[in-house]
Amino acid sequence: MIEQTYPGFDDFKSHFDLLLPAFRDRRYLKVDGKPIFGVYDPRDLPDTPEFVALWRRLAEDAGLPGVHFFGMSNTYDADVLAPFDMLMEFGPGDFINRARRDLGSVIRRRLRLRDFTATFARRLGPWFTRPLRFAYDEVVETLTKAVWRDARDVPCVTPNWDNTPRAGNRGAVFENCTPELFERHLRHAVDLVASQPAQRRIVFLKAWNEWAEGNYVEPDRESGHRYLDAIRNVIVG
Repeated sequence: MIEQTYPGFDDFKSHFDLLLPAFRDRRYLKVDGKPIFGVYDPRDLPDTPEFVALWRRLAEDAGLPGVHFFGMSNTYDADVLAPFDMLMEFGPGDFINRARRDLGSVIRRRLRLRDFTATFARRLGPWFTRPLRFAYDEVVETLTKAVWRDARDVPCVTPNWDNTPRAGNRGAVFENCTPELFERHLRHAVDLVASQPAQRRIVFLKAWNEWAEGNYVEPDRESGHRYLDAIRNVIVG
């Protein structure tokens, strides 16, 4: 939505210097003493290896053991993602890219949701569009059965999704989301990392409060605190 620019070395160093006080804070999440830092879409970042190498060197010069980088991308590009310590897919693209696209699956999905957009679009022209719609139980089932792309992958859980307030007819909607299904989704993700050393038991949540994309666990009038209860059930229960 807002153009991202990458002016080069001076900008990279200024960005690091700005974040260094946070990196040094004892509360900052770290892996093996290295502060975690994410790149939203590495494909848009020019000279990714140089950027990662620079920040790791700056961290060591500042007395840190380095930076633990994770790259966020639904497109697997081995060369672009090579410098990262962790990789993460993020909704809704993680599901949409894995959803079955054979004709039978598409027809069943549309009948289940009474979604006949494709039929109307063929008859009324390309101006007739509607958001993509998916049942959340299908989302959870697909993602819990997904095979990871890389040994560096870490799970990301998505409690709900509706970005039509921002994207309009180009958006996507997960329908019939419930805290109970989210709890199942989260429990599976936690089980995936349970055997890792403590600092590597990492599960990403997308998102805590992305209200403009209908993607949040904060309390609302419909579900109250039940999404937070689901997290507590999995993490503490």
